[in-house]
Amino acid sequence: TPLSYAAEGGHEAIIKLLLALSKVDANERDNSSQTPLSYAAKNKHNIIIMTFLLNDSVNPDLKDYYSLTPLFIATWSH
Repeated sequence: TPLSYAAEGGHEAIIKLLLALSKVDANERDNSSQTPLSYAAKNKHNIIIMTFLLNDSVNPDLKDYYSLTPLFIATWSH
């Protein structure tokens, strides 16, 4: 999704813009069930992680295909 690509690439301004749109699903998963927050965690984009966590529509507890949460991905990636 555009939000996942922005999260993976570290594009904070684009993420804020997309999250402001009511039609964007902040928890939409890709083929491996990863969410935009998962991509931000995987790529160590700390400011973007905080942006997601401060947004009420983001669920930080969603698991991917391997049952990993964004928190686990963040700690494992560091």
